[in-house]
Order: sequence, then structure tokens, then C-alpha cells
Amino acid sequence: MVIRGKSNNELNKYHSSWVAIAENIDTKKGQLTYMYDIYAVNDKSNNNGIAIFNFERENQYKAATKLIGFSSDLHLGKRIRSMQYKLDDSCKINFETAILESRKLYEEYKDKF
Repeated sequence: MVIRGKSNNELNKYHSSWVAIAENIDTKKGQLTYMYDIYAVNDKSNNNGIAIFNFERENQYKAATKLIGFSSDLHLGKRIRSMQYKLDDSCKINFETAILESRKLYEEYKDKF
């Protein structure tokens, strides 16, 4: 399994990327945990972080449709709440459209979790 991603700042400019280095899926707990390496554009050195997400699913036998949890860049010591939706496997969405849709979801849910 490979988990990777990238983030933009509030001006929608590239901020950082990350790649998981130790992943674990606990199907009984319905939880994904992983450590990751961070590559930030403004940092002089690379850093590490940890992420813990719970599966949101219809029941324990169904596939997860959403992940809710947090990540924490260890050098910052602050938890960042996150909610992630699974896109349909047939979905062909480009990055710019995904950013626009995620901003809409953020505005809708920012005060709800």
C-alpha cells in the first residue's frame, strides 16, 4: 500500500507533499494509521508525521466511503482534523476540480467536527 498526497496553502499554492512510511489497516477497529515523511517547500529539512483515521462505513463488512480523523506533523505538534471521501472508481476528476470540490466540502463541514 502506498499513501501519498500534497497540500496547498490558503492561496492555493503548493505547500508540501507526503509519503507514508509505515501503514496499518485494522479491519476490526475500522482504522487506518500511518507514519509519513513530509517534504515542505519552505522547510530546510524533511520532517515526519502520524495520521489516524476511522472508517465511516455502512457496517463492518462494507467498504469505507469516508475517513475521519487527524494527522499531525511531529515538528509542529498540532493535530489537523480531516475528513476524506472516497471517489467512485470510475471518477476521472482532475486536481483543480478536486480542489474546488474540497473547498465546498470544507465550507459545509468546517464547524461540524
